[in-house]
Amino acid sequence: MNQPITDSAGFLSNVPLSSVLGPADWTHGIARPFQDVVADPNPNLTVQLFRQPAGQPCTLSRIVGIVGAGTMGRGIAALCALRGYSTAVYEADPAIRGELRGAIEESWKRAVARGKLSAESLAPAGRRLTVAENLSEASASEFVIEAIPEFLDAKRRLFHELDVSCPPTALLASNTSSLSIARIAEGLRHPERVVGIHFFNPVATMPLVE
Repeated sequence: MNQPITDSAGFLSNVPLSSVLGPADWTHGIARPFQDVVADPNPNLTVQLFRQPAGQPCTLSRIVGIVGAGTMGRGIAALCALRGYSTAVYEADPAIRGELRGAIEESWKRAVARGKLSAESLAPAGRRLTVAENLSEASASEFVIEAIPEFLDAKRRLFHELDVSCPPTALLASNTSSLSIARIAEGLRHPERVVGIHFFNPVATMPLVE
């Protein structure tokens, strides 16, 4: 059964609208405000993740895992770390993975130069960010966001791996903009914990998550 989420909005402190859809919601084409929906049946697993004001210490002990570090995954990882969450991001391509931390830190520096971030926020965010060397490092999280390319078969294979390797209470999210969450979750042991959470590009400046 879906449980209400208390005081939720977005990673950004001024997100005007957010919604998250579980498999049943996607099947029926229903979009509801974020505060009315959570896909996990455990009422203790609330996605308070989406209300962490910038500059305030994180009171949750969760690690966010990001799988896929293209434009979207990289942006989501950077935002999570800035908002106070221990963030492990994994990219299968070793060349991209090797340049990932540098690319994220450069994006933060550009934001400081534009007056969008304080210089003091960079060192703590850097300490919270981990570039995972394998999928298991990123999947040892309470909240995993998939941001790999838009191929259904690839996403389904990944979610089958996450379904097995992630903690039983973990929430598994896809950043897909076009694929069916119900299809992605098909055949999993725990399809009820798979949700859609679509960030808009560029992640750092678009104040909307659906």
